[in-house]
Amino acid sequence: MAVCGKVFRNLDKILMTFFLVNVVLVIVLQILARTVGAAFSWTQEYACFSYVWSIFLGVALVYRNDAHIKISFLVDWLPRGVQRVVDGIGELLVLLCLSVVFIPSVGNAVKGLRASSPSMQIPMFWIDVSIPVCLAMLIVQSAKRLAAWTRPDRGA
Repeated sequence: MAVCGKVFRNLDKILMTFFLVNVVLVIVLQILARTVGAAFSWTQEYACFSYVWSIFLGVALVYRNDAHIKISFLVDWLPRGVQRVVDGIGELLVLLCLSVVFIPSVGNAVKGLRASSPSMQIPMFWIDVSIPVCLAMLIVQSAKRLAAWTRPDRGA
């Protein structure tokens, strides 16, 4: 049970690594195939789709770890109590923006069911759904941060 919990907590990292490794392996496969005079029609498309998934999963991972770029020199000058208020308002705005974008992204992914990729002939849904999946992960993380911010024991 502990292993399942650890895997679930790190699912974004595991999947992002999986897709990035796929990008490298498929590109190496294509390079090797071309050196012997063969070529696969699907490798570029597959590498692009894997790259898209790795990017969106990476966004969620970076946000979860609070490792994204911030410009905070103005906030750093404020008193600690005001900093916490600014952080909370900022997190609320992030959650609001993510929520507003989520519904149209789901609609866009559903539209992808009617289109197929040119080479692999898979529904574009499987690529387009990376956006709402990422947004859902970001919404959950943002809500968790906002809930932690509202607790009185959030630390100094």
